[in-house]
Amino acid sequence: MDGAVEHHVLEVYVTGGCPGCDVARELVANVRVLALSGIKTRLIDLDAPGAQRPLAVFAVPTYLLDGRVVSLGNPDQTWLVRRLEGVANTADAVSDPT
Repeated sequence: MDGAVEHHVLEVYVTGGCPGCDVARELVANVRVLALSGIKTRLIDLDAPGAQRPLAVFAVPTYLLDGRVVSLGNPDQTWLVRRLEGVANTADAVSDPT
């Protein structure tokens, strides 16, 4: 590889009137605090002007990891963090030349 850092992207889709979306915002904030290597997080408010909803998102909150649905509704935080650590570690192993 050329030394470029590979990032996985967790996208969480929310709206303003969704009670579960408040929990989703908290989960995203908690994941960001952990600063997991190789993981970028995006919180997308579908009520925001110009926000685009992917076809896979038909309810909120929805969690996409690298464009694939990993959770409809809020997952358990421990499960989510383990899932993110797993993909981050896989990317590290693939990009490690040793």
